[in-house]
Amino acid sequence: MLEPLYPDRLGEDFIALSTPGHSCDFPVDPWAEAAPARLLATPAGAGDGPAAGGGMPTWARHAVTTLIEAAHRWPHLARQQLYPLLADAPDLAVHAGGAALTRLADLDDIDARLLAAIAARLPVQRHIDLDIGAAAVVSRLAEDGLADVTDPAARARLHEALAVRLSYAGLHTRALAEGHQAVGLWRRLAALNPAAYLRDLADSLNNYAVLLAEVGRRAEAVPVSEEAVRLNCELAEVDRDAHLPHLAMSLTNHANRLAEVGRRAEAVPVSQDAVRLRRALAEVDRDAHLPHLATSLTNHANRLADVGRRAEAVPVSEEPSASTASWPRSTGTPICPATRKALRPTGVC
Repeated sequence: MLEPLYPDRLGEDFIALSTPGHSCDFPVDPWAEAAPARLLATPAGAGDGPAAGGGMPTWARHAVTTLIEAAHRWPHLARQQLYPLLADAPDLAVHAGGAALTRLADLDDIDARLLAAIAARLPVQRHIDLDIGAAAVVSRLAEDGLADVTDPAARARLHEALAVRLSYAGLHTRALAEGHQAVGLWRRLAALNPAAYLRDLADSLNNYAVLLAEVGRRAEAVPVSEEAVRLNCELAEVDRDAHLPHLAMSLTNHANRLAEVGRRAEAVPVSQDAVRLRRALAEVDRDAHLPHLATSLTNHANRLADVGRRAEAVPVSEEPSASTASWPRSTGTPICPATRKALRPTGVC
């Protein structure tokens, strides 16, 4: 929380005045012009992965934070030092941390292409140090993009990406508003062209149900997650290989939504179906699907415990650490009758 205070305004001003490019009555130091590039030079391949520190100088985080803070008051540092450095090495911004990213996104004249390059290096999943800064970067990109983009699908993706980042940062109310916008756009597109956009609508509904639950609107989340399951059933019937992972994910999430509103007995067969599908997928591609199977097993153990079937929950909760060599072979992993009954009104599954 204190990082934006470092180092100090006097030090930042001295760096800015020593660097050529300002119009103040203060002698510049030619050495300072190339100093940031030399100080922050990293070996090729050093920036592999979000916030990668391998090969980066130990002072890189502090130096980039200092440049960003000084750039807010000294435009020549932004144009001649900070932006060129980050354009060459976007990982430097990510390595500087969430507070630095937040301040960077607040610079008035920063180019959207530079922010996009930095956003591409952000972790896909939650990251405790980066989430707030990532939300600031993506918010700035979405603000600029939504002002210029007219294509409905592109606008929906902007809303979707922003909703995810805001949710990771704990800004759930804002995330819900963005998720609502995304669902509305995908719904209209899917009505016009189901083959092209039904997949996007199903994913968006799944995300929106999670966002509703995060703000405490759990009863509203249930029919939304149920619709996501129905659409994924429809898609999986057309192309099983492409859409089965999405169906398994939506079943796991729907079981959680049911449990959250007290419909625990209904949640058990739904979570069981998710485990069956995940097991079948992991048998085909262990590396890709084993982590997701572990998640579904953990959730299913919780659902069993919720309804008092604690003895059955124990071996299920132990299984995520077990080898797939001991798993029984899948026999088609059909959706169980209870799930079929719950989904029958739409005639999808």
